[in-house]
Amino acid sequence: MISSNKINKIIIVLFALLLLPLSACNKSEPKDITCEEIIKVYEDAGYIVEYHLHKEEMTDSDVICSICIKDSKNSKDNVLYIDRYKDEETASSYVKDMKYNVIVWFMSSIYGESRWLKSEQYGVIHYHTYDSKMTKPLESLME
Repeated sequence: MISSNKINKIIIVLFALLLLPLSACNKSEPKDITCEEIIKVYEDAGYIVEYHLHKEEMTDSDVICSICIKDSKNSKDNVLYIDRYKDEETASSYVKDMKYNVIVWFMSSIYGESRWLKSEQYGVIHYHTYDSKMTKPLESLME
């Protein structure tokens, strides 16, 4: 006779095996989001948007566009920076440099910003902010 403890372990293992394929299905290719789409979604949401678009044929920069988005209610403290790069590897390298970087946190705290910098990547896009609520319009484009 099998004990109830062993039955519970078997059920947990079977449940985990059933969930494993579901996690693999969620990996999809990122959408190609243009600089203009990002600018529009933030302007429509009422944010202050400052940007610089680089002409690919006119520059050697890896950055296609740099966008600074400010909260219209608190433009001093709530800022989101978005850069769109020519390739995913370059965007990834910037995320690694900024994510949970103690030096960035220390320098920011000297200037009164002691929150962790949220630094993420979506395909060729790298974005970072201290206020994760500011990423909602961008996340709507990613869906």
